[in-house]
Amino acid sequence: MKRTDHTWYWLTLALVTALALVYVDRRDLQGRYADYRRTVETVAVQQEEVQRLRETVANEKARADGMDENPVEQEATIRRVKRLVREGEIIFRVEERR
Repeated sequence: MKRTDHTWYWLTLALVTALALVYVDRRDLQGRYADYRRTVETVAVQQEEVQRLRETVANEKARADGMDENPVEQEATIRRVKRLVREGEIIFRVEERR
């Protein structure tokens, strides 16, 4: 090969590389990729949250179905929801400090 063939090869390679760098900079591809990664992470967190909520719903449905057969659980739930107490009972409320 001639020396000029190598020169044109290197010049072309340098030009293509420079154009690629300018393109990446002008299109903010690094910023877009960082946004994409953040979005993927957010979606993963939200999917975990959805799964956790589905499990909670399934547990609460099972608990609600079991209340039909358990009068003690029915009474406890009614008393908790309506904030009822029996005569002579003392209720202590413990709240967590934040």
